[in-house]
Amino acid sequence: MKNDSIQANEHLFLPMGAILVYGRDDCSREQAYVEYFDMDAQGHPVNGRPLSLSQSYALVESLQAGKENKTAFATPKGLLPPTVLYVNPTEGGTVIWYTRAAKKYLHFTDGLGIPCGEASLPPLLWVAGKEGLRIFALKTKCRPTADTPLYHAPFFNVYADGRVCMGNVSVEADRVTCLEDYIARWEKAFFHSRFAHTFAGHYPVKGNIVSLWNNLMGQQGKFPLNVLRTHSLTLKHILP
Repeated sequence: MKNDSIQANEHLFLPMGAILVYGRDDCSREQAYVEYFDMDAQGHPVNGRPLSLSQSYALVESLQAGKENKTAFATPKGLLPPTVLYVNPTEGGTVIWYTRAAKKYLHFTDGLGIPCGEASLPPLLWVAGKEGLRIFALKTKCRPTADTPLYHAPFFNVYADGRVCMGNVSVEADRVTCLEDYIARWEKAFFHSRFAHTFAGHYPVKGNIVSLWNNLMGQQGKFPLNVLRTHSLTLKHILP
């Protein structure tokens, strides 16, 4: 065996040990035997012995740590943002957060006859993950709890269960590692989408949704919470 070394950050790394896995000649992976070898001065494996229990644990932890580093996402920069309600930071995990009442620029398709522009929004609850985005409306100004009532989001492009049809917007938020960036990308994707239609049988608000947004565009008042329709779910129902 050639005594290769690796130069990294001006430190010399030399082979100190080797793990050899023995298997059956029928290629079965169900049975295996593992030995640990020291390395002599020439880089040859010597003193083979069964892998100890502590060495086995160390190997598993090392491999698991590598997997977690590869798959983890949504790690906060520091303390957890106060608007975040739930985080599962594994690949394909879920983040739940809320936003307070605010003004946002909204885009509508020409066919709706609603001008694009700024409008007041109610407080919103967001659920984002591997399966996409779900969004609900809130009436409370306080931090939501597990029993906080949810309301249908008063938007086009949203199904009755809160799922959002992102339409012509591509969401590239699967592998970001920063929680704050993950949230910002979903919100940007939602508000940069072009609202186009409702879905058959689903009425997002009390009354006519087109008239609602026509009246809200460019106005200074708050979003009229009385038009929100109560949802059958509460926050505890959507927690994974």
